[in-house]
Amino acid sequence: MLARNVRDRSAVLSMADNIHSMLATITAVQERPVSVSASIGACLLSSASQVGQADMSAVLRAADRAMYRAKSLGEGKTVFAETRDFETA
Repeated sequence: MLARNVRDRSAVLSMADNIHSMLATITAVQERPVSVSASIGACLLSSASQVGQADMSAVLRAADRAMYRAKSLGEGKTVFAETRDFETA
């Protein structure tokens, strides 16, 4: 998900918490019980510009790396991209 005018980490966490809450309400699909959750990798553009990476592919790559760290923590986690996530090597 891309969002504009998100000012800080707490606003991102609030959006992520809303997503986690909405997914938790899904309990069945075609009358079969399911458990739905998401691992969210978040990246603020201000973080990207701090390391000199303003192009969207670098931002998406950093968020993807953060998402995989969130997955490793278990269901329903949100992790922010770190400076190392913008490194290409």
